[in-house]
Amino acid sequence: HTAMPGYVYGGLIASLVDCHGTGSAAAAGHRAQGREMGTVALQLHESAAQDPLFAGLPATFPAQATHLQTVTRTPPGATVLASSLAHSPGGKGGNQAIAAARAGADTTMVAAVGQDDAGASLVAHLARNGVDTAGVTRLPMPSGTAGIVVDAAAENMIVVAPGANAHLFVDTLPAADVLLLQLEIPLATALAAARIARAAGTLVMLNASPLAAGTELSELAEVTDVVIVNETEAQQWRWPVADVVTTLGARGARRGDVVVPAPEVEPVDT
Repeated sequence: HTAMPGYVYGGLIASLVDCHGTGSAAAAGHRAQGREMGTVALQLHESAAQDPLFAGLPATFPAQATHLQTVTRTPPGATVLASSLAHSPGGKGGNQAIAAARAGADTTMVAAVGQDDAGASLVAHLARNGVDTAGVTRLPMPSGTAGIVVDAAAENMIVVAPGANAHLFVDTLPAADVLLLQLEIPLATALAAARIARAAGTLVMLNASPLAAGTELSELAEVTDVVIVNETEAQQWRWPVADVVTTLGARGARRGDVVVPAPEVEPVDT
């Protein structure tokens, strides 16, 4: 994992990734787990493509700017003093796109950010990290922003103001093996992207967070191959898909009967 101090990317972002044989199957899997940017398409390393979990999958993410405050505790209804404050580029999708680029993939983000300083900063941050930003749209509104409060045990609480993320529209996607979606973009946009990818023979992976209700979610499940959920979301997810990956926090992740342990680290932010 790449830890980024708190900015939240404004806008929704879609990423296209082309791996040129430098990444492992594990790396490809990690790249495909993004949530927070608009859309990401992954061209997998040959070894990863052997795994049916990753074969033909498209990917999508959103982007935001994050304001991170560190506190010792977060009692309900109380005012507490923070020990530190940080502003940084981030967003689950944006972070994953950068992780993919750092792993050697050609990555293109498709997203919406605001015509504000945060939007310019987010686009520049992606570009500095090797992500193609040709698909990022600037809209006349604030960029998406998240406020994150982290306590002394590295547990966090996040509040997201979607901003431009809520106005992402997708009517075409570049060719890719993997489309990774998350639900911080409009559900209708995620559904449209998944349908485009499915029609092109691309595998669709959905990071189902934040999990919402509605008939469109059942329609999205029908064109999704792999769903990623945390343990709480796993209890709420009720639609059949070919594969479900459940993240287990410090215990790693589970796919079927297989549990992949997480590396032991000193947590900074969960």
